[in-house]
Amino acid sequence: MSQDPFQEREAEKYANPIPSREFILEHLTKREKPASRDELAVELHIEGEEQLEGLRRRLRAMERDGQLVFTRRQCYALPERLDLVKGTVIGHRDGYGFLRVEGRKDDLYLSSEQMKTCIHGDQVLAQPLGADRKGRREARIVRVLVPKTSQIVGRYFTEAGVGFVVPDDSRLSFDILIPPDQIMGARMGFVVVVELTQRPTRRTKSGG
Repeated sequence: MSQDPFQEREAEKYANPIPSREFILEHLTKREKPASRDELAVELHIEGEEQLEGLRRRLRAMERDGQLVFTRRQCYALPERLDLVKGTVIGHRDGYGFLRVEGRKDDLYLSSEQMKTCIHGDQVLAQPLGADRKGRREARIVRVLVPKTSQIVGRYFTEAGVGFVVPDDSRLSFDILIPPDQIMGARMGFVVVVELTQRPTRRTKSGG
């Protein structure tokens, strides 16, 4: 770890410091291919259970923040090496959406199927794909990095005994199911603020 330019900073923060995020990124940049956690531990001279746990936590945090991608082969890779981009989701009332990437002229198209894994305003990591039948360059959502705020304004309705909220923002093209014990006196057509406790997925509806 003697080559880490941020070694002193890490030593001030941790009793048993590990390589900084910057040094790990630099190491992977110089490497020709992705590395497993065990490979990184050897190459970065990580010793002892405490440092190994510290490395595990740091890699997970870097993955969470979009600095690294954990591949299907159980290795850590740089997003740019996998042709991944970070951007902001822009929803459309008809269910599809777009991904706005800073520095990119054209937005990437997100199908309604992809929009089931994210919502308008999310910051995500995505993989650009080829063009669809209409010539639009598509993207596949890899991971939500920064979720949109969890409070949503909408109107409360019931149907067949099931309560749900329809968001006022038409770019949020999903209903939010409300459990009976969370109705809190709301009546049909009331404007309410709902806390999004379960985000929509391909298999489940959103809940609040």
